[in-house]
Amino acid sequence: MTGAPRELSDYSMEEIYLAAIKSETEANGVYSKLAAQMKGDLLKARLLRLADDENKHATVLIQMFLKDFPGMSLNIPDKSPIPLPDIKDPMLYTPCDVLESAIKAEWGAMEFYGAFSDIVKADAVKAMTLEYFYTMELGHMRLLEIELAYMKDKSGRMYDEAMGYIDEIIGGTSKDGKDDTDVI
Repeated sequence: MTGAPRELSDYSMEEIYLAAIKSETEANGVYSKLAAQMKGDLLKARLLRLADDENKHATVLIQMFLKDFPGMSLNIPDKSPIPLPDIKDPMLYTPCDVLESAIKAEWGAMEFYGAFSDIVKADAVKAMTLEYFYTMELGHMRLLEIELAYMKDKSGRMYDEAMGYIDEIIGGTSKDGKDDTDVI
């Protein structure tokens, strides 16, 4: 499946929330695991930022769920009630494979939030929040596309060396250990 269902009317509002929360929680975990595997601090920081964004989305969705279903306990299922694209496990696949699947998942999330905002359009604040998530997922997708293209173009050792060089510059030290921060 390449995207989320545009027609969510077959699902209950509870199922829609649970699918969204489950998806955001899983994305947070995958981006955190992938970041731990990266050698370059810049890419690691970007992935951790994505993980943090996904965590914030989950937090907002949980609050929306609790507001819409007061007194109901939140039980996130093991499997999403709505089929959404999965991100491959970084422990089992190459970083390129994980990023490719993450791009598809971000596209699916974007489509999902577009459809979800249509369902709740009577509540302007809720609809605007979901439209913002739509835009955030688009940004995530674009960032991942850029990283994937660079990773594929500069695969293997060259990629690791380039990321290490950037880390040295940002960190302010050169390979010879001299402080280079006062150059600018």
